[in-house]
Amino acid sequence: MYLSVYWFEDEPDGNCRMPKWWKLYYKNASDGWTEVENAVGYGVEKGKFNAVKFDTVTAKAFKLEVALPDGYSTGIYEWKIE
Repeated sequence: MYLSVYWFEDEPDGNCRMPKWWKLYYKNASDGWTEVENAVGYGVEKGKFNAVKFDTVTAKAFKLEVALPDGYSTGIYEWKIE
């Protein structure tokens, strides 16, 4: 499976910057959040979708954990799961 994130950044005038890092979690059958397994990717490049590839899961929901840059916020323009 793949999840792709297009990060929003409005530099130099705004307050949104690229994150330091991010992780992907899924809600499993026992209603707990589990980090996806065998994740490869987790990019933080400007102007493109940043994909993470991971083992296929059966999930009720997904969530991102995002480390904000010091003194700034981080924005997501779009994300998609394939």
